[in-house]
Amino acid sequence: MSKTLKAVGLAAIAILFLMGPSLTPPISYSINLKYEIVPDQDSMPGGGVKLTWSTPYSSPGDIVSGGCKGGTVYTEEQEDWQYIITLDGVDVDTVDQQGEHYEDQVYYVYTPCATIEAWPYCDGEKYGYGEKIEFRTEEESSFEIWTVEDFNYEYSRYPSGFGFDHSGSPYDYYVSYGGYWAAIDYYVDTDFVLHAGIDHDPSLNGRESSISREEGSYDELGTLKGFNEENYQVSQQLEEGGLYGLRIEPRASGLRPAEEIHYGKLEVVAIDGEKITLKILYQYEPEFRWVVGGVPPK
Repeated sequence: MSKTLKAVGLAAIAILFLMGPSLTPPISYSINLKYEIVPDQDSMPGGGVKLTWSTPYSSPGDIVSGGCKGGTVYTEEQEDWQYIITLDGVDVDTVDQQGEHYEDQVYYVYTPCATIEAWPYCDGEKYGYGEKIEFRTEEESSFEIWTVEDFNYEYSRYPSGFGFDHSGSPYDYYVSYGGYWAAIDYYVDTDFVLHAGIDHDPSLNGRESSISREEGSYDELGTLKGFNEENYQVSQQLEEGGLYGLRIEPRASGLRPAEEIHYGKLEVVAIDGEKITLKILYQYEPEFRWVVGGVPPK
């Protein structure tokens, strides 16, 4: 048979195949997990996370009929799914199907964590792959700055200010050099007071960052205080072992819009003479006050 006849024959078979009865849809347990930050009881951003997802294309009825094993049997039975919610690798809740099959599902998470997963679940077994949300953070465990020297000096021996780049990494800067002012989010004066850049005469850059005083330990602090004028000030006295929240209005860049607010936490690890050692975490999700160590920015 010639190549031309073979091609014609294959084309005819393909047309007949397409005109025939529809075949079983592929088995799929995708749920298209999404999230948004929701207000907390103080009506301020950062209190929790609203999860939404779709029910899987394939129903648990397909499982009973063997469709997930052979992929050739389909049933019209529409049994309800359940879902497993996992926080930082630990299963914390089983959620029943809400509404009719294929309707969107809703679940709220108020426990601070770095990762959230949702799994379709039926008859004691998870199906498909758990879809994951990762809250990216940047952390520096030993960041050193010094108290600021006389502003009239053209140069200082040590950097006394710091600011965050577009990825959330802190960098130190010399306050005495005006060319760095646009990059400085905070600086420390000779009395060991941490100031936002706007709390300087003249203002270093005009961005309205601020600082809160937090309680407890660095590792246990999961959510910062809600933002108001009582909780957040433009300056805070630093003490060794002290724990603080940062409300940061970072520099605009091609990767980040102007006036985007981020949060972070800061611990004073040690004060040695004029040197201050800090532990700092930056939350990459805008307007989100959860400060649990998570996935570094990509």
